[in-house]
Parts: sequence; C-alpha cells; structure tokens
Amino acid sequence: MDAQVSWLDIAIIIAFIIGIVWWALRNRKNSSEGEYFLAGKSQNWLVIGLSLFSASISSSTLIGHSGETFISGFAVFNYNVGAVFVIVFISLFFLPFYIKSGIYTIPEYLGRRFDDRSRKYFSLITLIGNVFLDAGAALFTGALILKMMFPDIDMMWVIIGMGVMAGIYTIIGGLSSAINADMIQSVVLIAGSILLSWFAFDEIGGWGEFVTRFEEGVWMNLIRPATDTTVPWFGILLSLPVLSFYFWGNNQVIVQRVLSAKSVNEGRVGFLFVAFLYVFTLFIFMTRYRDWE
Repeated sequence: MDAQVSWLDIAIIIAFIIGIVWWALRNRKNSSEGEYFLAGKSQNWLVIGLSLFSASISSSTLIGHSGETFISGFAVFNYNVGAVFVIVFISLFFLPFYIKSGIYTIPEYLGRRFDDRSRKYFSLITLIGNVFLDAGAALFTGALILKMMFPDIDMMWVIIGMGVMAGIYTIIGGLSSAINADMIQSVVLIAGSILLSWFAFDEIGGWGEFVTRFEEGVWMNLIRPATDTTVPWFGILLSLPVLSFYFWGNNQVIVQRVLSAKSVNEGRVGFLFVAFLYVFTLFIFMTRYRDWE
C-alpha cells in the first residue's frame, strides 16, 4: 500500500462507494417504461444540471483537460467555451422538439423524423462510441487514478469493479438512479475541485503570481495562430462546433437526462445551468497541475 494513503482514506472511499449505490437504488423508479427510461419525467432544473455536469465530466475529462493544459496551455478550454454557445443554441431550438415528441432515445427520434435505416445506423454508432470510447476511456482513467494511489492493484479488476458498481444501480434503477448518483457526484466533484484549486493557488501566492509567471508566451492564450499544433483558430471555428453539437445535441447519455425534465422550461434551465458551470472549469480543472517551479 502506498505510504501516502491511510486506512482512513480507504474507509472514506469505500463508504462513498456504498453510499452512492445505496442512494441511487433508494431513489430508483422502475415501475413503468416512462419511469425506467425517463425517470418519470419529474426532474427539476437543478437535478438535471448537476446530472449533466457529472455525466459530461468523467475521469477521462479531468485527466485529459488537466494533462493537455499542462502540456500546451489554456487553448484546450476552447472545447468548453464552444460548448456553452452550442448548449444555448440547442436549448432554444432542439430541446423543445425532443421533449415534446415523447421519445426515449435519439435513435427513436431519427427513426420518426426520417426512416428506420437512420435509426438503426445511429443506434449502432452510438453503441460503439459509448462502449469503446466514452465508457472505455472513463473506466481506464478512473482505474489509472486508483493505480497511482495503490500501485499493487490490478487495473483490470478495478475496471471490472467500477463497471459492475455502476451497472448495479443503473440496470436495476434506470435513469432515476443514474441521475441521483450523478447529482451527488457532481457536488463532490465541484467542491473537491474548488478546494484543490484553492490550495494550488495558495501554494504559489495567488492568481496574481500565477499570471505573472505565465503571461508571456502562448500558455495563457485561448486563440492560437493557424500553425498551432494544439487548437489553431480555424479548428475552433470549423471542428469544435461539430463535436459539441454531437455531444450535447445527439449523445444519448446527455440528451436522455434532459428528456427527464418535467417541462421544457425545466430542461432548458438545467441545460443552461450546466453551461454556467462549464465557464468555471478553467479555474477548477485546468490550472491545478501546472509545474509551478
């Protein structure tokens, strides 16, 4: 066992895992299709916003954004800035159609709007993307963090354990269990990230000292020249909106949570709330792993 991890730390981790599973199952709704897949369409904007934040900020996002910021600077924040504008657009024009149509999934909507071929095609690429890209990356990076804390553990068993844990309450309780677990995890994620960033800035002497150290060069520049290898300016205009429209407007993991809203307005406010939270990810996710020395 790593010397920096105490038995108290282990007890807290285990208690948190048990608590999340208990809370998710306690708040399950699975007596009908509407309750199982859409949580009974009874969620308010705060629950939806927190669930969206947790669903979109996985362990792969935390490590990926922080790591890329460490390497190339704030330009990676353009992904989140672009997401804010896309979320506003989708909440105004896409979301009312989704909620009022009474659909359970995005492939179902495409099948109604176009034909059965589009439904099957999008279902296939959604399954492949969610299993091999989203879930796979999230499980691997989560296991990687635990591997850093406990070097002797087998990552494969950690991945299996995390998958089983999430599957227990999701399969049994449906969307309502997933949303309630997301809500608690979002609070812990935001609070923990704020504290970690606070300690990091305090260690170097505050935000002013941070700006003084890195104001020269491109590390703090969001807009980069066309020759930049990370996020050139034309990539911001042409590529990032396409990615954001898929993730926030067509990704089943995201859209299904909004479909659980009790009304269009509740869904819109929840969507806009997660956009509001995304603005602050620059300060709580992307500034804390830089090598200050």
